[in-house]
Amino acid sequence: MIRDITKIDPALSPDHVYPQVPAFSGPASAQMHRGVIDILGVTRSTGCGMRNRLAVIELKVSEEINLPLQGLDYWLRVKWLQERGQFKEFGYFPGTELSNEAPLLYLVCPAFRFHSTTGRMLRYLHPSIEVVQVGLNDQWRDGVKVLFRRVLKPGED
Repeated sequence: MIRDITKIDPALSPDHVYPQVPAFSGPASAQMHRGVIDILGVTRSTGCGMRNRLAVIELKVSEEINLPLQGLDYWLRVKWLQERGQFKEFGYFPGTELSNEAPLLYLVCPAFRFHSTTGRMLRYLHPSIEVVQVGLNDQWRDGVKVLFRRVLKPGED
């Protein structure tokens, strides 16, 4: 998937894909918390309103109840870093002016492996958190095929 991130969504830029990104949050004077984001990317510069928007891509291969909350945790860390201009400071996305829009959160999993509570959990998120659910074929290791891609809006199932 890292070799061709556009298979997850054609709106994602193949020029800036960062796998296994350490995500620190919290002020230096307080205890810092660390996580690892599966993939950090950015949308392409297009005229459809998604120019250079950060994208947090959380991947799972099996049914996991914590997928939405783990994705949200990484989304919050990325937003925190974005608001402080730290991606540019640490050399991420060179030559790209990142959008100030809130990052997108992609939840990617084999289509029939999303936990049954995923939709219900997402409905309680703040409306500013745009979640894209991407269902892949079960044989994704042999070739990624997207079976569905949908934007999940908070408050809806």
